[in-house]
Amino acid sequence: MHIIEITAKNDFGYHDFFVQGLSRHGDCFKMNPDEQKPDSFPTSENPYSFTIAALDASEKLMGVVSFQRLVENRKKLQHKGQIFKMYVSNENGRKNIGTTLLKYVIERVKNDLPDIEQINLNVATKNEKAKQLYQKLGFEHFGTERNAFKFNDIYYDDDYMVLDLKLHA
Repeated sequence: MHIIEITAKNDFGYHDFFVQGLSRHGDCFKMNPDEQKPDSFPTSENPYSFTIAALDASEKLMGVVSFQRLVENRKKLQHKGQIFKMYVSNENGRKNIGTTLLKYVIERVKNDLPDIEQINLNVATKNEKAKQLYQKLGFEHFGTERNAFKFNDIYYDDDYMVLDLKLHA
């Protein structure tokens, strides 16, 4: 496995890979597979926005995670970033890919984006495996949005978590 940054120009089949995740785990994402447009990419090409991927030896995607400054054009919020669109394929579960990807993102933010002081994320409340991973890396729960999304006529809550980079230097 190797970790790389992917871009819209060199995406290693990101769209199809992420749609697979949306299809397999509709109860964990706030979007449907048809809402992931083929020509869209989750990050723009600037230092405060990037997507990291784990590739296998044949350069097939195993997992992805995206990071961006929380609000690009609001000075009062520029100390925050967010992790979003994280997915590790079922076939690659239990290989520490999620941990590796998140550690890479956290270290990159600490080293290259010193004005980012905290990283936020949200995760489906029912997704215990993901929440345990985030907690293991130092993320703390700070709130829950009730009925954050509705899938197959069932409402799902979302937990909000934060990693304070000043405490995890």
